[in-house]
Amino acid sequence: YPEPYFFNLGLSLELATGLPAIFKFNSSISWANSFINSVDNLKFYINRTGDLKQLKEVGIYFLDETLLNLGVGLTIPIYGAFFEGFDQKTSSIYYFYGGFLYQHAIKSKATLYYQIANAKDDLRYSNGTDTTVVFSEKNADGIDLNRFNLEMGIGFDTKFNNYGIYLQAFVIYQLNSFLLDANWYQYQFGLRMGLYLRGFIE
Repeated sequence: YPEPYFFNLGLSLELATGLPAIFKFNSSISWANSFINSVDNLKFYINRTGDLKQLKEVGIYFLDETLLNLGVGLTIPIYGAFFEGFDQKTSSIYYFYGGFLYQHAIKSKATLYYQIANAKDDLRYSNGTDTTVVFSEKNADGIDLNRFNLEMGIGFDTKFNNYGIYLQAFVIYQLNSFLLDANWYQYQFGLRMGLYLRGFIE
């Protein structure tokens, strides 16, 4: 079965306030694979020598999705330095970010596999291999295409006039299940990198 992956590409808009905080609006597209699995040890088989053996069969539920992401949050500076003068605006800050993230699966394909885990020399499915596909469907029934998440992060950014870079360690905590009739939650963490193009509205 395919390997899981996650790739995200997006844009953010920052709006300064009179307080030591910045409103941030995020939009992006994600390409993601994820899966859950279960193990069935309740089946038995008779091997070639006539012995009764326990069969270990693994069920793998795999999702391949393209997600539209919309988020809003607040960036709170923890420590930093600012300079404005000689027609220059420079800043360098460490910050905490907290916000809400909504995701909608604009494309979703679900595939269910069964795989023989411990009797590969004795048993095969009808297709002649140790793996069989039960179904593979786009927008399969029982999948919640709308996801709600809390997002937190700690980062560093530096800006010079209208340009800059940032680096952020983040955690995404999913609030609702992938499946409508069962609990399947996914919690993401990683490192986010980006470029700033700033505009000033007088």
